[in-house]
Amino acid sequence: MIFKGTGIVWDAENNKRLCKFFGGEYKTANVREIRILEAAGYRSVDDGIQAEQGDTERPEVEAEQEDYSEKTVKELRQIARERKIKDYYIMSKDELIEALKG
Repeated sequence: MIFKGTGIVWDAENNKRLCKFFGGEYKTANVREIRILEAAGYRSVDDGIQAEQGDTERPEVEAEQEDYSEKTVKELRQIARERKIKDYYIMSKDELIEALKG
């Protein structure tokens, strides 16, 4: 499902970010995410992704094309940490951008 919105939605139960809207949209097939977003009042647009019972992870979706060069090193490190990129904390900005694109 594709949800329309802006910003970041917080997952209070797990005390972390649930999702971030890119270009005003967030795409997921995760049943838990769908339920939380619908309960929070976010509007969905059916895109053909079918949610499966027991699906606990966000499926691989087409990567959002971000312009990492516009982000600060702190922002890049945050993204790298979330993606579990090894040794992100000692990388330069250029190295972080390369690691995030790869």
